[in-house]
Amino acid sequence: MHSQVIAAPPEQQAPRPRAAQTPADGVVCSLDTTGTSCTKPGEPPRELPKGGREGAGLHPDPQWAYSFREAVAEVLQPLWPTRAAAIRACGRAAIHLACGSCGGEQYAPVRCTGRTCPTCAHIASALIVKRVAGRLQFAVKALQAEPWDGPGPVRIRGLKHLTLTLPAPSDLADRFDPARLAGSVHRVLRAFPRFWRRTVWGRQVRDGQSRKKRARRDTFYLRAMEVSPNGVVHLHVVVFGEYISQDDLQRLWGDVVGEKLAIVHIRAGRDDDPSRIEGALREVLKYATKGHGEKHEQAQRAAAVEYAFRDVHRISKGGALLKIRPGELAFEDVGPDELAMVKVGSGSEGDEIAAAECPACGAPGPWRFIGFVSEHIVVSNGGFGPVQQKHGPAPPPFTQQSFQPAKPPVESAIVALRRDLPMMPSRAFAELRERANRWLHQQGVQVAEGSEPVTKGSGDD
Repeated sequence: MHSQVIAAPPEQQAPRPRAAQTPADGVVCSLDTTGTSCTKPGEPPRELPKGGREGAGLHPDPQWAYSFREAVAEVLQPLWPTRAAAIRACGRAAIHLACGSCGGEQYAPVRCTGRTCPTCAHIASALIVKRVAGRLQFAVKALQAEPWDGPGPVRIRGLKHLTLTLPAPSDLADRFDPARLAGSVHRVLRAFPRFWRRTVWGRQVRDGQSRKKRARRDTFYLRAMEVSPNGVVHLHVVVFGEYISQDDLQRLWGDVVGEKLAIVHIRAGRDDDPSRIEGALREVLKYATKGHGEKHEQAQRAAAVEYAFRDVHRISKGGALLKIRPGELAFEDVGPDELAMVKVGSGSEGDEIAAAECPACGAPGPWRFIGFVSEHIVVSNGGFGPVQQKHGPAPPPFTQQSFQPAKPPVESAIVALRRDLPMMPSRAFAELRERANRWLHQQGVQVAEGSEPVTKGSGDD
């Protein structure tokens, strides 16, 4: 069975709440990123909205999540209509999937992949960590074997967590103005390459053979971005390189952005243990997709953050990672189809990601993407889950006996004449001349000498 991507008319869609409401269970949504990381020692795992196909019925997410997304979409509508539509469809419309093991088809909730979505933020964060952690471990091992390529004597290189901050306006409302916040985000993105090239990590060196300048081959960075609850833009960067003092980094970052109060924080990481590398990656990437906290903040701020991150990748890489290429697709942004094909759970080290299991055969994928379907189709299906056969009996199976070849089309006289004319020009022209003579004879016109005689009574042509 094949599906079509159908958009339900607005009047057929179920009504939605128009404002964010405080959830009754105490689980709330905001831009707050304080005290919500499961990477902190001794912190209990948090309860997350279900992702994947565990949720049954028409609404797999808690009601407060729908209320929050609807409120964000309403504010975002005049700024970014297509994004607002995607946020409204999250957990309502569906992705049509087929199990690669048994072929069973089902509808999984479509996900908006929003930075502030209380469901997509956690699924996307866990998925990115799972995709990138192994590649980052490979890159660290590869560069540890790479000879020293920096200036001066050989120095020890390792992982570091760098945080770069851009000062924000004093007024909180100005910080969350969509245009102003987007300007701050792009200002930081433009400043970081200049900052990287001024550090010894990214400074160009002169090649020993060609004597031309080139980038270093033994350092790299992996970068993510956050807007904090108070509207301050932060860059979180995993760097592999030698030690640089905080004072030097502070001076370089302040010179690049032209702000004396631009704050820099650096912390060393452990790269001898794969779990430590993954932990460092979780610490950085959680900010890029985080949207769950302790207060139910205004939708205005969340909409401003969504708008500010328009066309901005969740993560970006540089340095030797551009040459090593440890799996290019791992560093791409997540898509709605990816989020629909996985399930997320809570563990002691953070969100755990795994392939969603087929409810029919229990196999964890692989899943084949068929297409998107509207909320109206989900309602007609009775909710998410296996696709119901509601369109009449299935056609009979194909057999050789039931196959009836189509009859060839009847060829017209004109088409036959055009086809035969090049092959038999003498005969064709003779036939045309004979028919012309017959018609002239019926009209009483004398045929010139040399013409072939016309038989009487043959003028019915």
